[in-house]
Amino acid sequence: MVFKFDHTYHMQHEDDVEIIDMKKWKWLLVLAGTALELVAAFIVFFWLGFAEAATIIVVGFTVSFAYYFAYEYLHYCMHLPKERQLELSWVFQRLNGHHLLHHRFMGKNFNVVFPFADWCMGTLIARSPFSFKQAGPPTPNVQPL
Repeated sequence: MVFKFDHTYHMQHEDDVEIIDMKKWKWLLVLAGTALELVAAFIVFFWLGFAEAATIIVVGFTVSFAYYFAYEYLHYCMHLPKERQLELSWVFQRLNGHHLLHHRFMGKNFNVVFPFADWCMGTLIARSPFSFKQAGPPTPNVQPL
């Protein structure tokens, strides 16, 4: 693993920039993940009509791709900090700490964008149960209180 929970949490080598992003073909997985929306739209089409089914498809695809691109950008900013305006926000700082804990405890905190999913799946960890050497600025402190 290239990105760990210590100073290597932030990109160390220019060649590693390709590792930060999901593979370029993974948007196809997002597309495949919307298959349930297509099934729902198909059922709605016969029950209510075309307009309602089209709405489900458009909203479903829009939300799925917005989530994918939010993940890509936030994850990129976390591993390659450049003091962007976004990185100064409270929400980003919380998500960054959440993601740092994922790198420390690989079986926890999978969701970079929406940690509520980790809570639902039982994989949420809010703070480390023990101290470890942190990545350093601008990563928030996730050590025990």
